[in-house]
Parts: sequence; C-alpha cells; structure tokens
Amino acid sequence: MMRLLLFVCLLVSFPCAPAMAHTTSQSFSSWQVSGKDVDAVFAVDARRITQLAQLYDLNGGLYPLLESHLRETISVRQQGAVCELQTISPLTSSGSIIRAQLGFSCATGIADAGATVTIAAFHTVSATHIHIARISSETSDLPEREVLLNEAQPVLYLTSSHAPSSIPGFIKLGFDHVLSGPDHLAFLAALMLLAGSIRRALIAVTGFTLGHSITLALAVLGIIEPREQMIEALIAFTIATTALEAGLAHQRKTAFRLFACLTAIVILPSGLLLPFGAAVIVYVLATAQLSHATALKLLPAIAIAFGLVHGAGFAGGLTELDLSGTTLLAPLVGFNIGVELGQILALAVIAGAATLLRKVLPRMAQIQAAWLALPLFCAGCFWFAERMWT
Repeated sequence: MMRLLLFVCLLVSFPCAPAMAHTTSQSFSSWQVSGKDVDAVFAVDARRITQLAQLYDLNGGLYPLLESHLRETISVRQQGAVCELQTISPLTSSGSIIRAQLGFSCATGIADAGATVTIAAFHTVSATHIHIARISSETSDLPEREVLLNEAQPVLYLTSSHAPSSIPGFIKLGFDHVLSGPDHLAFLAALMLLAGSIRRALIAVTGFTLGHSITLALAVLGIIEPREQMIEALIAFTIATTALEAGLAHQRKTAFRLFACLTAIVILPSGLLLPFGAAVIVYVLATAQLSHATALKLLPAIAIAFGLVHGAGFAGGLTELDLSGTTLLAPLVGFNIGVELGQILALAVIAGAATLLRKVLPRMAQIQAAWLALPLFCAGCFWFAERMWT
C-alpha cells in the first residue's frame, strides 16, 4: 500500500510542473550553416538569466551569466569530434530579451558529414525548460526547419537532406537514432522489468520489433503520416503504463484507475481528448480490469501494439532525409538493422546491470523490479504531460 501511495503522489506532482513552466521557461535560437561553419543567435528572457546567479559567482550584469552558462551547455560535434567554439559575444538586446551570438567551426562541411548540436541550457535551473531552434542554410543542402528541444531530447541534428549512399550508412543512422533516444531506451528497460524472465523478454522484444518494423515501413513509404506530437506523447505513455504494470502488480486495479483519471487531467487541456484522449483513457481502464497474470499472457500482443507507436517515432530518422535518389529497400532494411543492433546493445547492458544488481544485493531481488520501475514511471509521466502540453 505504501508503494501505491508513493506512485500516486509522484504521478500527481510530475505532470503538474510543466503546466506553469512551459509558458515561462523557454528560450530560442536560430542556426545558420555555411560550409564548415555553424553560427547561432541565442535569445532568452532576462528573468530566466537571473536564475543562473545561483550557479555562478560572477559580477557585471546578466550577459556574463548567460555567456558562462552557454559555454557549458551548448556544444557542436561532428563524427564524435568537438567543433571549436570560436566566438561568443553579446548582441543588442530588445526589451527584456538578452541575445548572444555563437560561432562554431567543424573539420568538414556540414552538408557532407552532418553535425549534432546539444542544447542543455537552463535545464539545471528549470527541468521543464523548452528550447525552440530554427535551422537554415546558405545552400539547399540542408532542410530549413524548426525543432523543439527539452531535457528529454536536447539534441539538434544538422544533417544533410541527402540520404546515405549504402546500407552500412543506413545501419549507422538507425543505430545512432535508437541510442540517442532516452525515451526508447526507457521503454526497453520497463519492458524487461515487466517480462521478468529471459524467455518472456525475448518474446516481448520480438513482438516490439515486429510492431515498429511495420509502422516504420508504412511511414517511410508515405502510406501513413504520423502526427509528431501525438506519437511522442504516446511513446511516453507506453513507458509510464509498462513501468506501472511492472511496479504495482499486486495493486494494479486501483493504480490503473487512478492513472486513468490523471491521464484525463493531462489530456484535457491539450484539446486532444477526442478521439486520441478517449482511446488512451479507455485503454487504461480496460487494462485495469485484467489480472497481472492475464496482462503477462497478453504481453506479446501489447508489445506489438506499443511497437507500432515507437516505429512511427523511429520513422522520423528517415523521413527527414531526401530518399529520391535511392530505392526504399536499402533505407528500410539498413535503418531497421541499425535499430535492432541498438536495441540489442541496450538490452544487453540492461540485462547485465540487472544480473549484477541481483548478485550484489540478493536480498532485494524480490522488490528491485518495483523500485527500478518507479523512476521509469515518473519519467514516462513527465514526458507524457510535457509533450501533451507543448
């Protein structure tokens, strides 16, 4: 009963935080790519910068605080190597908005080798901080777009719009895509905890693979066009509900009913109650009627269904590319192989960590699933609320 109470308290507290923060804790940037150079203008409200005073012992106004913070929290990498930060300087402020200009230089042209930008600014003072980045290029080699970043996904990809030229290139793309997604890794960890045994875990992962392979193919072929916000929110929902099943097997009926109520509270302000929200709430209420033993028997089918959701998310790694110069077979096969290799590596690490934990703390073997599921459940709830309200 105490575990149930703890789950409920955390479920209430985690979704509530983004409601206040998502309208106030935000920043913006525009990124311009030219050959090997990447230039950016970062803008944020002065009130947000004042929070940085608790991190740095600096005098001289707001800009020194912002500059020190940006040096620590923004980086550009290309093929594992750090691109040099050559310049960072203040720009003319407009009202309460403070702006800074940053200039990076990479070893190779961005259109040829790509690059990744990590923007973790203000996460240390506001966990629900969001950042909106706009990317443009002097040439047509890179797609112009806007990207929403947060603590769960702080990475911005400056990749060429041209697809890799071989299957190994697509394999690497799929491998990197999985391992750079903390939400996908969190779901795999929750699925392993729920499965309980190696045999059941292998069956569940096989179902998950089947599911995400289907929607990955459908999205790349253009047969379906997933709505990004809905898919990202559903991915977070799969983490929360899988971790809840793994952590509260004996109090599951009450836990899932409370979860359904709080899910409705999260969905209502987003305006997506029908039909998306209704389907999610009905699923949770239907799940509450099952016994834990029945839920385990249905785990392969549930894994397939959840795999369909994650596959639509995986598809984003391919649909942003220009695939007109190649057949679709190579991207689908190579990318899917890369996704599977990434999943295998992640599952091997998770299984190894679980085995080590059982050996080091054998007396906690019976309760470790519940307590390990707790942070996964909290992360799923947090991401679900944040993505629904953004």
